[in-house]
Amino acid sequence: MKVNLNKITMNETIKTLLSRRSHRDYQDKSIEQEKIEQIITAGKAAPSSRNQQKYLIKVITNVDLIQELAQESKRLLNEKRPEISLREMADPIFYQAPLLILIFVEKGDKWAGINAGLLASNMFNAAWSLGIGSCYIGLANILNQSNLLKSKIDYPDDYELMTPLIFGYPKSDQVPVPVRKSDNVEYV
Repeated sequence: MKVNLNKITMNETIKTLLSRRSHRDYQDKSIEQEKIEQIITAGKAAPSSRNQQKYLIKVITNVDLIQELAQESKRLLNEKRPEISLREMADPIFYQAPLLILIFVEKGDKWAGINAGLLASNMFNAAWSLGIGSCYIGLANILNQSNLLKSKIDYPDDYELMTPLIFGYPKSDQVPVPVRKSDNVEYV
């Protein structure tokens, strides 16, 4: 039996989930502190393995620090991963986003990726419900190989950066909707 998404009754939550896209082009506008707090609160409401909540959330609104971390990511990628082609733009890492949230997890925690993903997903959907775009920036995990991250952001030695997230008011909400597979759901 196939699932027909066109026949789903829409409420506001489902509309948010189905309309959210990754954004990488932001207005030059700060995000209000109240909205940042709402995003974080929604993120922390996500489930985690045995509800241990073994993560640290670092919120960065200082655009100079965001740019410094972006430049360090770019430098490390050019040095250690030359096969990755970075876009020719001022900031091909954090896209000049006004808000960077870094999620750190305990090293060796086998559930860390799942927990951080659930936390990030809640944050993304909360942000979109507030008119704020977002994107997961996996390339920035290379900052784990940098002394700069540890010198700028205080976190325990037994933790590592798992999930770099950017947020901002999108320049456009007209992000193309990717085609979703229709043959990958089966009822058994």
